[in-house]
Amino acid sequence: MLEARAVSIALGSAEIVKKISFRVAAGEFFVIIGPNGSGKTTLLKGLSATAPLAAGETRLKGRPLASFSRRELARTIAVVPQQMPQDFPFTVTETVLMGRSPHLGLLGIETGKDHGIAARAMDTTGVSHLGGRRLAELSGGELQRTVIARALCQEPEIILLDEPTASLDPAHQTRIMDILAKLRHEQGMTVIMVSHDLNLAAMYADRVLVLEKGRARACGAPSEVMTAELLEQVYGCRMLVERVGESGLLTAIPLPGQHLSAR
Repeated sequence: MLEARAVSIALGSAEIVKKISFRVAAGEFFVIIGPNGSGKTTLLKGLSATAPLAAGETRLKGRPLASFSRRELARTIAVVPQQMPQDFPFTVTETVLMGRSPHLGLLGIETGKDHGIAARAMDTTGVSHLGGRRLAELSGGELQRTVIARALCQEPEIILLDEPTASLDPAHQTRIMDILAKLRHEQGMTVIMVSHDLNLAAMYADRVLVLEKGRARACGAPSEVMTAELLEQVYGCRMLVERVGESGLLTAIPLPGQHLSAR
């Protein structure tokens, strides 16, 4: 569905992403992890064609990403950014309907079909009852679900998310992740997500890409790559990695007072 081939991305004279290659299959839940400054957000921008590549190539469904028009891309890939400004003077319904933009005609007027798609997206993310509220009146979890509903309104095949659970409490984190898992299972949507939460990555990802200083350190199933040895090397602190409960859920916990020497 989406492929990076020796992708490098530079910001000014600094190379942030360095020759990263991987492939994401259709319907896969793919999570990118790594410490601050490892290039996660920059890589995600490269995958959505919002950051130019310094080298390499990204391909979408077998075609070079650069060959797609902006309209084509917006009908295939939806992006949920790390932060959404709440000072927009729009209601939840108006914000969600903005996701229909790639599908509208020249006059940009929504039809009954567009409103029906928006209503279903709001129902999926549990924000239907907030339709008349303005963004400034929403909690963090409500705002995040609204932005995801807007992305779903694009009817994409792939959704890219940058830290969608940041600053949310555990209940809201799980709710967001369950919504994404449902989209993947019921609609076959491909989910590519950047996360700092190792435990959420372990719980929901089919595969995890581990970044360190702009390079890929490992890529594979959480049980294969999220080892104490690798995570300690990447994050620079001692990690307790174990399986808990009857389900054998993988958890990764940094140990206090156990910082290692500079990586």
